[in-house]
Amino acid sequence: MAAARPRGAALMEQHLAPSKEDWSKDSKAPFKEASNTPHLKGQSLPEQWMSDFAAESEEGKTRMADLKNQVKEAGLLALENYGSEWGGEAHGRPCLKGLEEFGTSIFSSLWKAIVSQHCQAECGLEARLAADEDALQDGFLEAQSCRQYGRVQQLAAATSAIRERRQGGIFIVHGRPSEGKTAFMASLVTKLGISDMEKCPGPSDLLFHFTAASERAQDGTSMLYRLCVLLNNRLKRQQEVPRSYRGLVLEFHSLLDHVAHSQQRRHLVLVIDGADCVQTERGQRTSDWIPEHVPRGVTLVLSVTEDSLLHCALAKSKGAMTIRLGPLEPLDRSEVVRRSLAIYGKKLEESAFNNQMRLLVIKKESHNPLFLKLASEVLREFGVFEKISEQIRALPTTLRLLIQHTLGCLEEQHGTGMVTFALSALSASGKGLRERDLYSILCTSSGLRTGSPPPQWEEVMQETLKPSRPVPMATFAGLLRSLRCILGVWAPAETPSSRLHLSNTLWRAAVQLRYLRDNGREKLIHLYLSAHLWRLMDPAGKETFTDCDPEALAALPDHLTLCGELTRLASLLTNLRFSSLHVRLGILPQLASTFSLYYAAASEDGGSHGSLPEVSPYRDFIDANIPVLSQNPSLFWQQALNQPDSSPVCRQAQGLLGKDGTLPLPSEKVPEDFRLVEWTNKPQVVSGTEGKVMTTPTVPLCVSISPAGLTAVVGTSEGSLHILDLDSGQEVRSLASGCDGISDCVFLDESTLCATSFNGKIEVWSLADGCRLLLIDGHGDRITGCALSPDGKHLATCSWDQTVKVWVVVTGKLNVALTNPHPLNCVTFHPEGQLLATGSWDRTVKIWNWVRASIVSVLHGHPASVRAVTFAPSGEFLASASLLGEVRLWSTASGLAVAGYQAHRGPVTALRFLADGRYLLTTGEDHQVRIWSGTLGRACGQYITDQTSAALCVSVSRNGVLMAVGYHSNQVKIFQLETGALTVECEVPQVPVRCLQWLDGEELLVSGSDDNVLRVWRVQGFGASCEHRCWGHMRPPVSFSHSQQFLASASDDFTVLLWTLAELVDREGCADVTPACVLRGHCNSVTCCSFSPDGLRLVTSSKDKSLLFWDLTTLPVHISLSLLSCHQDWITGCTWAPRYVASCSNDGTVRLWDPNNGECIRELKGHTSAVSGVSIMADLVLSVSGTGDLVVWKESGAAVTTIHAHPRRINHLAAFNKPGSAVQAEREQGELPETLTVVTASDDGSVRIWQPLQADEVSTLTGHSAPVSSAAVRDRVPFFLTVGADRTVRQWDVPPGKGLEDPSCHRGAVTALCWSPSGTFLVSGSQSGELKVWSSGIALHSIQAHMNCISAVSFFSENDFAVGSYDKSVSIWTLRPQRQMHSVRMCLQSSFTLDWPVYCLSMLRLQEHLLVGDLLGNLTIWAPEGRHWTVLEGGFYHYPFSRVIERSDGSLLTVLGPRRTTLMALKQPDNPALEEEKEPEQLTVCFSVSMIPWSDSGEKVNTLVWLTVVKESVTSPGGARSMLCADSQGTLWCSAWDPTTIQTEGSYIQQYGELSNWTRKQVHSDRVTAVTETNELIVTTSYDQSVRLWDRVSLKQVGLFTCQAPVLCLEANPVSPGEGVCGDSSGNVYFLRWNSRPAKG
Repeated sequence: MAAARPRGAALMEQHLAPSKEDWSKDSKAPFKEASNTPHLKGQSLPEQWMSDFAAESEEGKTRMADLKNQVKEAGLLALENYGSEWGGEAHGRPCLKGLEEFGTSIFSSLWKAIVSQHCQAECGLEARLAADEDALQDGFLEAQSCRQYGRVQQLAAATSAIRERRQGGIFIVHGRPSEGKTAFMASLVTKLGISDMEKCPGPSDLLFHFTAASERAQDGTSMLYRLCVLLNNRLKRQQEVPRSYRGLVLEFHSLLDHVAHSQQRRHLVLVIDGADCVQTERGQRTSDWIPEHVPRGVTLVLSVTEDSLLHCALAKSKGAMTIRLGPLEPLDRSEVVRRSLAIYGKKLEESAFNNQMRLLVIKKESHNPLFLKLASEVLREFGVFEKISEQIRALPTTLRLLIQHTLGCLEEQHGTGMVTFALSALSASGKGLRERDLYSILCTSSGLRTGSPPPQWEEVMQETLKPSRPVPMATFAGLLRSLRCILGVWAPAETPSSRLHLSNTLWRAAVQLRYLRDNGREKLIHLYLSAHLWRLMDPAGKETFTDCDPEALAALPDHLTLCGELTRLASLLTNLRFSSLHVRLGILPQLASTFSLYYAAASEDGGSHGSLPEVSPYRDFIDANIPVLSQNPSLFWQQALNQPDSSPVCRQAQGLLGKDGTLPLPSEKVPEDFRLVEWTNKPQVVSGTEGKVMTTPTVPLCVSISPAGLTAVVGTSEGSLHILDLDSGQEVRSLASGCDGISDCVFLDESTLCATSFNGKIEVWSLADGCRLLLIDGHGDRITGCALSPDGKHLATCSWDQTVKVWVVVTGKLNVALTNPHPLNCVTFHPEGQLLATGSWDRTVKIWNWVRASIVSVLHGHPASVRAVTFAPSGEFLASASLLGEVRLWSTASGLAVAGYQAHRGPVTALRFLADGRYLLTTGEDHQVRIWSGTLGRACGQYITDQTSAALCVSVSRNGVLMAVGYHSNQVKIFQLETGALTVECEVPQVPVRCLQWLDGEELLVSGSDDNVLRVWRVQGFGASCEHRCWGHMRPPVSFSHSQQFLASASDDFTVLLWTLAELVDREGCADVTPACVLRGHCNSVTCCSFSPDGLRLVTSSKDKSLLFWDLTTLPVHISLSLLSCHQDWITGCTWAPRYVASCSNDGTVRLWDPNNGECIRELKGHTSAVSGVSIMADLVLSVSGTGDLVVWKESGAAVTTIHAHPRRINHLAAFNKPGSAVQAEREQGELPETLTVVTASDDGSVRIWQPLQADEVSTLTGHSAPVSSAAVRDRVPFFLTVGADRTVRQWDVPPGKGLEDPSCHRGAVTALCWSPSGTFLVSGSQSGELKVWSSGIALHSIQAHMNCISAVSFFSENDFAVGSYDKSVSIWTLRPQRQMHSVRMCLQSSFTLDWPVYCLSMLRLQEHLLVGDLLGNLTIWAPEGRHWTVLEGGFYHYPFSRVIERSDGSLLTVLGPRRTTLMALKQPDNPALEEEKEPEQLTVCFSVSMIPWSDSGEKVNTLVWLTVVKESVTSPGGARSMLCADSQGTLWCSAWDPTTIQTEGSYIQQYGELSNWTRKQVHSDRVTAVTETNELIVTTSYDQSVRLWDRVSLKQVGLFTCQAPVLCLEANPVSPGEGVCGDSSGNVYFLRWNSRPAKG
């Protein structure tokens, strides 16, 4: 039986909260009457169970009948003759089903009773609190208005101005502290009320609020709630008032607008005293509740402290009027004294001979009202009639000294020790103390010794628990009386929970100065407070924290830190019971703040307290699980158990958890049948890439990090700004912007931030007091981006209004406005500050010189709108990203594109350089966060031999298959380029090999070595033989180049030899080959040679700093051009391109020459050491250096990328394009040969392969389950932030690095799972086409099986399985165990191709054939021999088969979907195998029925909701269910029929078409992706990232596991029903085990 959830009830409230069983004890509970014998529909009750439903006796039957009559006569709700069905047996007991009508009625009535008794009681509590606050405000107004003396004229003028200004506006009453602002505001309210009643025409409203009236009065939420309630009453609106601060701000502004537009044309005067004292719930001042524009007819009268930030900001408001409260006039001073004393029936003499009044009012600070009132109180309390004049003369002349004098008087009357400890405790407590708390602390202090040495923790704790010298209650009462009268210490509501505290900042400062200057005394006070709070937190003294005082729990950590008891604090933080207490009380943010507090104190401690416990594992555990535990507190112990086994968190949880699975404490209640879900393949090392995960109440759109990296601001779609502490991960402040959505935000400095909005406004906020400093109407349309200049003096904003504007930060004035022909999406500053770049809808990137208001360059090439731009920290490159996910890198100087690659599937939302430009961060709407190399250059492989010999030269075969490397250790090694396998080794006699050259494909290789010999090797298979030796050089050859006719060799003997290729490749020729020609012309060693593309000319370079050009068209060969001393040092290399010759030198330059006239075309500078080699590919110049750098240049001189390829000198490079790539000699602008590959050989002994024009993807970070909106980085901050539509803020380390990726995690979402029949192996497939095989939760083997998404996997024997893919193919694999233990490999056996992507496949157990469904809806049966039957051509409704189920009778149950779900029963062919001459036999359709979801009203609907899962039950205990369906809205549907009784199409249609035959259960908040079941449980997974366990009979939730991303698939172990595995969209595979015995509370 299941019923719809009553509106307003949370899902977990129903499933995990214990239920009340005995409602009959409550007179208000609903009464439900049930018949003894159920009315079964269409079935009779089995005879053996009739006695269970019959009356026990005739007397019982009679009494039941009487009871029914009484219920009916009383008019109580009753239900008779409800329908039901026989449900079979379950656990040996009879069951009924079909009780939906009865259950719905029961739950509805119960819910109404709960609402009436609890919700209304809660509303009544809020109403009482609001009424109490109103009474306190009224009383405070009356008390303060009586204290206002003098300033009559100023008060009358203010009253008149406010009354006359009926159009509304802001009045600011400001003055210095203690100048009587509160009393003036109280008198102003009283005066306004009188004026309104006597003179104002028409109705007027007057509301007031004093922040000093009560403890709750300063709280912004309480204040706004009270004002909204009052405004609703005045407007006669019956609308519910929000509870959240953000909602209250919006409601408050809306109500003020209603006042302005009301038909009665009201004039509302709203008086707020202490507007700059309004605080958030965290005690931070805020002013975002003040509307930016006061509506007409509304007058705000605000009192603020003079020169405060709020005062400065309000004074700038247009039309604001100020009222300055200055010093008291002389006559007003006397009046203050008279009335202060008159309250107590006393006065001062004012006669000519004894003018005591004059003695007082002539004192220096008598113009201050507080001075006069305090002096009057001192004289009244401590004065002696005969000595009043002397005492007045002795009074100090300033307020601060008078306060100290008063403290001295208190000490004389009550004792120095008691006053000291009382006032010190009140000051140190922060929020004040309750009377009983203060009394307890005084009792503790009186029983302990004073002086040195101070008491230790154990002594203080013992005295706290049992005071040895308690303070007499009369003494304590007298002290309280003096404190209240003299110091103004008050308890607003005079209730036991009311707090005493020092209400005036001057008093707090005086107490701090007098009593707490000594650090030892302050620590002692905090020690007393800590011991007292510890007793309140753990009354039992066993660290079980039962009956804990939540207020003590919140205050204790601060005091432990301040008294230096870090060891005690660490013992709490490493106690899981302490953490569990925070989770149960819903104060996890407080626990996170406590961890931050501890770490800050420990870092300052410097080890003075010895070795402290290791706290970091517990902090990491809380940080990682805050999102989960905030929503599901009952999962605390499960999450602790699922930590790595070596973690102290897991070990402590295992120790506290009982052997029978019971939880540590009886107070930690969870449902009795709740099951812990164990993650068996949990990571044993906590990932280092992901830091804190913070949540936001609404969808975040932008994020920024403060300059110091301490805080972050998150802007949301609802217009709120959330300030986060990055150490604790908790929100420290929220600001309610007046905008309709925050589009971007940036910190101007550590305490000031700027936010831009959807409605074109720019706001500047102070974080110190939450005050809006500036509000600018910046643009006429949505602002899409903002950026701060490097010097912090200018702010750039861009908008859809087609402008980019630069503003002066200090003044908020516009500096320059630049117009673009199309809307703009993004803007960024160049590191030098004079340039900025914008991205536009017209697919261009523009670079502007905003100082000159001119366009520097326009960059074309993106195929779609440009969404993000950013400059590299060096300013040399600009990165941009588009709506289609493409990222491009541009040279800032030339405006040319140097690279482009596909970064995301879908729009890129953010682009940021990290770590001084070493990395590039991209985020996208595909939920991905990716880290790329900041510059171009992807490492493709590395070849390292066992020897440490330097690699001197390298050569790649023409087809790119083989690579030869020459080493200093007399060896030539030949590798396969793709696999890195060493295939051949050529032994050269004890001399280094300095040059290599392939001659004929992959067969002939020429080597030059230090024995002055050229050797020609013939490579065949895995061997090589030397066919020719070439003699002619007197010193070692160092370079080769070949044309179609000759091979040229350059040598240290100052010569170049030309060899005829025909002789070198001739297998029948002489073994020793002589040169065809000797070229002499250099006067030093020849370092390099290169043929022209046509082979008719040759260029040579030398250590003589010259280039010689040789003409080979005529004999003898002669020099056609010589460039002498063309470099400043040795020329180390040269190469010939079609249009120019490039040379490199030890002078660190690369130069391009015109080979016809010898003119230097361009000089390329960028290397910091000698350049050792150069090569040219198309329009690119590549060079390597002695520092191990590989630099790529455009022939125009623009540097494309610099790669630090090796730690030591690079000796040689070889550049080529991958086989099959079409590389043109001339390329259009922006088109680059991305297949360009470079091989480098280095002194470090390694040979490395690079693709210099491709970005290297360093890491893909998973965690966000929705589009990632923005990212934030900050220089010298070792992390970055991302925000996403999943309402999370995630912190990641910089850089994450490839080594941190989990090898067991798939690349891409997990899309298919399948167990082997024995449950030994599991095969998982991913969106990237990758397969993994698992055993016992360990990934044994991984292989790239397909080029596209794997859609299905199905085993047809223990070791053989089939895999279907969207690449239109099915592959057959075999698992082959390896000799090593727990090792297995997947081997491909065969594959076949279909016409359409494979959507599902299933093995037919009865015939051992494979059934494949494709995207078009075709079904195909494949026999083991490879033949197949093609059936049902054209498909069904042109929808694919999403599932094929083989039933016990051999028929097939197919599911068409996904949006239109149809069940179809098919009969398999009779012949299991076909002979070749027979026609393929088709499947027969038995029946087809459409399954369409239903709405709440029972009406069928065709849109919005669709079935996502259809599963036929394998077992049905008690005949309860046989079909499970789930839909896209998280609903589970269970059929109520037995499949064995239904054989025809009509019976299926009848059963499926009736809503009454289905039980509906809301099981998830998002789409259900998989459903599986065991004998006891139904397990479901969903896009909401959860795996939920449900009791199969009652459909009550009994377990929950939360994954890191949306869960896409689930499979239960076919052998062990208590185990299952699921996969999520981030590529994680979770092996889960749910305990068979529930965890007991």
